[in-house]
Amino acid sequence: MTVVALCLSCATFSAVAQTIDDDGTCPELAQKMSKIYFGFPEIVDGSIERFASWKASCATKAPAGQGNVVALCQGKLKGDGNVFYWIKAAVEAESSGYEICDYP
Repeated sequence: MTVVALCLSCATFSAVAQTIDDDGTCPELAQKMSKIYFGFPEIVDGSIERFASWKASCATKAPAGQGNVVALCQGKLKGDGNVFYWIKAAVEAESSGYEICDYP
């Protein structure tokens, strides 16, 4: 039982360790996404986090599209769940998207 608890705490630590300080990019991106994507959900104020890796988020797969990742963000929904959203930049284009997660 102790081994299981220890492993769970390690998994939690690694996910938390991959959050990075946000310079305001993620809240600003959330506002833009709500205007671009009709179905983009409402996010709880103060719940937005920025990640160094998509694997630390609730996403089931890596962000699609060409280019380099500019921001990987996640926020809690007003209902249950979370939303993971991202933006990538390429030489002549930008791509973005989001995934709604039913689990934390």
